[in-house]
Amino acid sequence: MKEATAPNQAVSTRPIAVYLLVWITLGLYAIYWYLRAVDFLNSVDKENLQNTRKIKSFLFVFLAVYISGVAYVYIESLRGVVQPEQPEFTAIFIVLFLMALSWNVLVPVVLVRLAARLRRIQTEHGIDNPASPWRTLLAYFLWFVSFPYLQHHLNLMAEVKSDASVQVESATVA
Repeated sequence: MKEATAPNQAVSTRPIAVYLLVWITLGLYAIYWYLRAVDFLNSVDKENLQNTRKIKSFLFVFLAVYISGVAYVYIESLRGVVQPEQPEFTAIFIVLFLMALSWNVLVPVVLVRLAARLRRIQTEHGIDNPASPWRTLLAYFLWFVSFPYLQHHLNLMAEVKSDASVQVESATVA
């Protein structure tokens, strides 16, 4: 992994490392990775900034409610207070199931939108074979391979950005 020198400069990461971290952390790294990717794209595409505060707020509330519900069901079932046949358990289970189901709809939509934005930026910078929203969607449902796929394209974009900054520095010195 290369160190970033500026707050919004991309940290080039191996796609396989992203993939493994998503699995090892049970998806938590995917949230960090997504926020980092949005910050990088915001640094490249100043005209179409995406507000990460709203994203962070939504994620915080969503995860807090979900984790609280899971913890409540687990603790109460250990104590024997909530049994699977009780209506409270059924209601909580349905809410948690719907949240998990919505997560599996929300994440692919968010990744496809990220791929579309990345594709537009890559096309503007003349990169051959830009990211494809359709491939991203397909890759998501094939063992979450969309994360390394998009990381590969973010790395290409980071190379173009670093090459451009080197050319600007050399032009300024000359």
